[in-house]
Amino acid sequence: MDGDTLKIDELKCCHCNDCLSSDRGCIVAKSHKIPMVKSMKTTKSMGRYKTFGARKEWLENFFLDPENWWKTKGSGLGPDQFKAMKLWLLDAEIIGSDKGSQELTELGKLLMDIGADDLFTWAVIWTNLARNSGVIDWYVNNFQWGLSYSRSEMMDKMDASLSESSKKNAFADLRGMLEYTPFGKEELGFGIPIKKGKAETVISIIKKGNPDFPLGEEQLHLTVLYSLYRYAERINKYNFTVSEIYDKSALEGPYKLFGTPIYILEEM
Repeated sequence: MDGDTLKIDELKCCHCNDCLSSDRGCIVAKSHKIPMVKSMKTTKSMGRYKTFGARKEWLENFFLDPENWWKTKGSGLGPDQFKAMKLWLLDAEIIGSDKGSQELTELGKLLMDIGADDLFTWAVIWTNLARNSGVIDWYVNNFQWGLSYSRSEMMDKMDASLSESSKKNAFADLRGMLEYTPFGKEELGFGIPIKKGKAETVISIIKKGNPDFPLGEEQLHLTVLYSLYRYAERINKYNFTVSEIYDKSALEGPYKLFGTPIYILEEM
């Protein structure tokens, strides 16, 4: 101990990894321990996307020429689709948060350069939506990896104060996003819609996940680090153990968002 600074003598460290796996961790982890935020009320309402989930082709068109996209009201989108996509772009932090802003954020510019074909882009978008979108935040924090949920089971988990129409709209928002983006495909598996009948009605969603998370090593590390940074922002705490991230009370982080196995964090 040197004044207010706490240091570990590397020569005396036995490399027990308790700072990674235990509830409280080593003395350094304990010294930074503060209560975790148990819940957070989202300021974003459920069912606000006009029943339209964002679509990959919509983002592709937007990234091709953002300026013209605004001029043409979404390059062929209907009025409600255009309004919905604008909200998705805002909640994904691709456009600015100021009311009426059509400017790309710095993050939006980076993602545009990377492109809508890259899964890294979608992993970052999912991280931001979990923070800003009421329906994605609800989905991330109310359903477990590896399980299948029927439409009625999911709607039952929505706030009882919501009207039936609001619940239906929220489910439609989620279903559409999973159905028409990489989120609901096998590569990411955040939620795979199961359809039935000639009308191909979505009757359930499997929150499958993908332990391999098909990104290159550098992209995977950046994705995990970005999700950790956003989680630290949310709970206003920048020192935590791996076990905290995998605790049921964790609101975000790479496991809650992506189903990332613990060994990936331990090996980073």
